[in-house]
Amino acid sequence: MKVACISIFLLLTPLIGCKHSPVKKEVVPTHERVVEALQKLQAAGKKSPDLIKKEYRHLDRSEIELNGLCYVLAECVYHLFPGEFKSYYIKWDDGMTHWFLRYADGTVLDPIGPDGKPFCTQEEYATARRAAFLTKAPSKRAQRLLERAGLALSH
Repeated sequence: MKVACISIFLLLTPLIGCKHSPVKKEVVPTHERVVEALQKLQAAGKKSPDLIKKEYRHLDRSEIELNGLCYVLAECVYHLFPGEFKSYYIKWDDGMTHWFLRYADGTVLDPIGPDGKPFCTQEEYATARRAAFLTKAPSKRAQRLLERAGLALSH
């Protein structure tokens, strides 16, 4: 009987939230949560031309409204969901770059694409290089964008 009681305790403690629960719950962000955060960041980014670096302010944004914000958008998502992504960039022939993220399984999350969907071709993503962001903590631009989007880091 003692064994049965312990077994029932072990099965129920995660459900009832006992503080002595041997099972630790890990919160894994769903793709939907990532997309929701990205949408908030994109909306704030559209209203934040001051966050575009000077060398990208001349870019035409009539077709790509978030043009020039890929780095800071990717940086924000990367820090909002630590450990979930690797950062990459594509270097264009004109010397410009495009930053995006990949999940552990290789799926692309493009910060300027609608709902994070790929914005470039598969061939272009195949030429991407893995690279770290310039700062370990969110940059000042990323902090401003997070604030404007109403998002906060959990750590």
